[in-house]
Amino acid sequence: MPLRSSSKKVDATLRKLSAKREELAIAQEELDHIRDITEDARIRALVSETPLSQREWQDHERHLEVAERNLVSLEAQVEELAAKGARLQFSNDPFRDGKSLKFG
Repeated sequence: MPLRSSSKKVDATLRKLSAKREELAIAQEELDHIRDITEDARIRALVSETPLSQREWQDHERHLEVAERNLVSLEAQVEELAAKGARLQFSNDPFRDGKSLKFG
């Protein structure tokens, strides 16, 4: 693979990785917020002991589960892109096999 083409692949992968890391950070902030809301709903449900408050808490719990699954998925995507970027960078390294070193 020509060096220029593989360099473009590395750059594209690193851009995707950067964007996915930003998305992951936002998802983590959202998850923290949803956890707080869910905990508040849980406490309200315990204190008020009404069917409505129980239902609201359950709704928040489901939302929290979805957000947690999303975060796990994003973490896996970040790991996959990081590994791909590392592989591409390694394959671009002209000194990795020692053949590019010329002495004398």
